Amino acid sequence: MYDGQTSQAKTEPGSPQAQAKLQIDGPQTYAHDPRFEANLPKDLKDLVKYVLVELDVRREHHIAFKNAMRPLVEIMFDLKKWELVFAAYPIDGKLNRFVHIWRIPDETTILEIMRSGALREEGVGAPGTGNTLDDEFREVYQEVQALIENTWHRILTSLPYDPAHVGYQTHTVLIDVEGEPFNIDHNDLRVLTARDIAEELEALRRTEGRLRGAAIHAPRNAEARRDDELSQREHELRAVQGHLNRGAAVARVNWNGGMSLLFNLATLKARSVYQKLDPAFLRQDEAGPVLPGDGVFDQKAQGLLIATPWGGVYDLQAAQLAAPLLKPMNKGNARLRAALEPIITGKVPLAAVPEERADVIGDGCACYIINLNSFVSRT
Repeated sequence: MYDGQTSQAKTEPGSPQAQAKLQIDGPQTYAHDPRFEANLPKDLKDLVKYVLVELDVRREHHIAFKNAMRPLVEIMFDLKKWELVFAAYPIDGKLNRFVHIWRIPDETTILEIMRSGALREEGVGAPGTGNTLDDEFREVYQEVQALIENTWHRILTSLPYDPAHVGYQTHTVLIDVEGEPFNIDHNDLRVLTARDIAEELEALRRTEGRLRGAAIHAPRNAEARRDDELSQREHELRAVQGHLNRGAAVARVNWNGGMSLLFNLATLKARSVYQKLDPAFLRQDEAGPVLPGDGVFDQKAQGLLIATPWGGVYDLQAAQLAAPLLKPMNKGNARLRAALEPIITGKVPLAAVPEERADVIGDGCACYIINLNSFVSRT
């Protein structure tokens, strides 16, 4: 067994043995090996980003800190799209240090959060008022900061062997009821802010959360909302949020007076392969997908709701399920056909590739797959 003291006794500083050891084990400068970053995206904005936060909190503030963090975690996701993925406290070493790892949309939001949490406009958002979600965030953020002595931040990204790594999926392949594939580039989906209902869901969650809190703290004075007091839109939003809360991957929901299919991409654990879609897999036309309809199929679907890992929930009706968002794919391509065939024949409604590098569609992209053909009950 290695004994540090014994080894040191045998190798005195300045001795010939020490000089020889320095030549063998001394400091060396290694060139950067580009193979280490071979599977990472070229553009930094495409990296899956985390921020490691270490917080020094005095022992007498531990309980107050733990209690204050509970509402802050929820608000940070609702308002800033920061998701707390790890929270820990040491059982040896420096016991006053809390460790948090947040999944963040962009590194620039770190400064934004510090600035918006620290500043308060005069006469707006005084403690206890909670006029808006921003006011509530500012109040809770400052309560937590008052308990912290020192803070350290470090920006990180996932490695391919991280078992909790959800990957950076660049595209979604939509297979219509006739088995025809269409490609959705996630960059094109992100810009459809007018179709993103995430803010409506957030507003509903905050409203119902405040009402639940009021009912707990002052049940006699609480203004409970009965189901018959909710608008049709609120009923629909509540149903969608209920499916997301339960972690449902696929669901049918009443939406805009009809039926839509909800696909929750955030439930999938695909591995990362950072590459672009091979143009050979696209067709040069503007054909649109066939949705589940009356007669041959179970029930008519007028559109799709797609919940994404980055927090957006997109309401895609017939007008959006067409070019330029959806691009027809070349079903005749043998590599593409081989990749999609198990999904179609197995009637799998929602899937992701790759699990391994060789599973990438056509050696071209990492993607989710929405299979509307799985809803066909008879032909």
